[in-house]
Amino acid sequence: MKLLSLKILNVRSHKESFVEFKDGITVISGKTGSGKSTILMAIHYALFGSADLSNNEIMRRSAKKMIIELKLVQNGEEYTILRGLKRMNDSVSIDTENLKVEKNGIQINSLNRANDINLIIQEILGFPSDSKPNLMFQVLSYTKQDNIRNLIEMKKEERQDFIDKILQLSKYKSVFENLKPLIDTYLSKHELINQLSEFINDEKESAKNIKSEINELNEKISDNEKKLLVINPSIDKKNDEIKILNERIKILRQKNEQIIIQNQRFEYFKKNIEKTFIEQKNLIEKNNILKPKIVTNAEDFEKLNEKLNTESSKLKVIEYRILKLKKENEEINKLQANCPTCMQRIPDEHKKALSANKNIEIIGLEDSKNLILNTIKKLNELLIVSKKNEELKKEINNIDSAINLLEKQIISQKKELINFKEENNELIQKEIIKIEEEYNLLLSKFNELFAKKSGIESANQELKTQLLKLTGELKNKNIKISEYEEKSKEKNHVKLCLDFLNKLRINVKDIRQIIRSRFLNDFKNSFAKKFEEIRNNDDEYYVEINQDYEPVAYSSEGIEVPINYLSGGEKTSAALAYRLALSDLAGEINNLMPSELLILDEPTTGFDNEDVKSLPIALSNLSSIPQIIIVTHEALLKEIADNSIDIIKENGFSKISYS
Repeated sequence: MKLLSLKILNVRSHKESFVEFKDGITVISGKTGSGKSTILMAIHYALFGSADLSNNEIMRRSAKKMIIELKLVQNGEEYTILRGLKRMNDSVSIDTENLKVEKNGIQINSLNRANDINLIIQEILGFPSDSKPNLMFQVLSYTKQDNIRNLIEMKKEERQDFIDKILQLSKYKSVFENLKPLIDTYLSKHELINQLSEFINDEKESAKNIKSEINELNEKISDNEKKLLVINPSIDKKNDEIKILNERIKILRQKNEQIIIQNQRFEYFKKNIEKTFIEQKNLIEKNNILKPKIVTNAEDFEKLNEKLNTESSKLKVIEYRILKLKKENEEINKLQANCPTCMQRIPDEHKKALSANKNIEIIGLEDSKNLILNTIKKLNELLIVSKKNEELKKEINNIDSAINLLEKQIISQKKELINFKEENNELIQKEIIKIEEEYNLLLSKFNELFAKKSGIESANQELKTQLLKLTGELKNKNIKISEYEEKSKEKNHVKLCLDFLNKLRINVKDIRQIIRSRFLNDFKNSFAKKFEEIRNNDDEYYVEINQDYEPVAYSSEGIEVPINYLSGGEKTSAALAYRLALSDLAGEINNLMPSELLILDEPTTGFDNEDVKSLPIALSNLSSIPQIIIVTHEALLKEIADNSIDIIKENGFSKISYS
């Protein structure tokens, strides 16, 4: 795989940037915090999504949308990978409108889901389906900060585990370890089977004892059931007698209650008649008080009301005439010198005479009005007396009706009272007491029999519980005996399985050594070639790898020299060669083409001056990898660059320039 270009929008400090990648060594440089590593971060996100980076981590904080477009070449085909994010309030999510992969300009069909895009890219890169693509990429092409020497400076066990994972030997290790508990299980089974004969005899003896106990319990249960056959008829007979007495007591009590109710009704009617007599007497007395209050000569109410209406009508007519005369008098007084009708002059004497005549007429009408008012007043007084008379007559009539009604009630109640007679219930109560004594005696005998029956049934229930428990124990014993006898038959089979698993575990361990030995030679050869290539065939040292994957250097005289004793440049060359050889080994194991891309992120971190000076020389001698991308702040590395990209930050945004 080789990279062609990267276009990013709102990725961390990059608002909008475009990077073109060419063959040879491309050096991306800039000050700390300028946004250099963001370029590599964007490449990684385009290839593997949020495998190592969260969506919030890569998207610029204030942005609403983020887009990364990466173009690359793989096996002669050009691919474009597009990934996007969008922000809604405080939440960042996948932008499905900007999520696709194109091959030679044509979109590859897929669902708009990040996982589907990841699978397509994994297939394009040729990574195995059971591998972790981001980790595979780091082994083949991408070296993170501080990692260039990490492999050769690791502890032996850590380096061995790391490379075993690349060689996919970890699964054999897992099988080797997982076989141990399985072997232990079969070993336990084998030991258990050897002890089974003794267990079977013990269990059979125990089963025999349980059978004996079961037989004894069955005999006791049978005896108790015979006793119950004798007791049950006696209990039933007593129960029937109790029912008969109960029924007699019930009938007598009902009769007693009826007598009580009848006597209560008799008393009720007696008291009710007395009460009615009192009410009637009170009403007669009230009538005697009201009758003298009636005015005998009072005129009829309706006639008085008619006279009052007539006088009221007369009063209205007189009042109207008085009002009319007063208005006419006012108009006479308002007249001017001339008559408004004939236009002739009116003398004052004439006006006064007219006014005086009107006043005389008004006085006469006022006298008539007063007479009528007096008449109306007297009529109203007579009306009040008449109305009161009417009300008294009505009340007296109502009282008379009530007296008649009470008279009828008294007659009716007297007739009903004749039908009742008081009965004495003392004899019935004595009979109830006598029967209750018989009942209690019978109930006592019944309870004795029932208690005896309950005791036998309780004992029987306990015996049956014991029987059930022992039957269960016997069943379990027989099952165990059958299982033990069946397991005894498995002895040969378990022995065969145990031998097979022990041999298999040894063979798995041998397979690991065989695979490790097979690839170790390829690893040694590749490491030596890469070292010679980087050192430009310098004959001072040659390198090898021992059985634990530890890199070892030898002088031209064949003297072993630990890697840590080499100079800074030689150590850097060995680390880079080891790293590239491991990349070739991983590609060979997974049937991948040799890597065409090497990415180094701040490779000089932790280097001293001599180490820093040696790295450009080592990289410039590396001709087997057509595309190398280096992110650095070291000026020396820019000197070996075929393509130099500078990143600066202005007003908080990263900008790219080519030099």
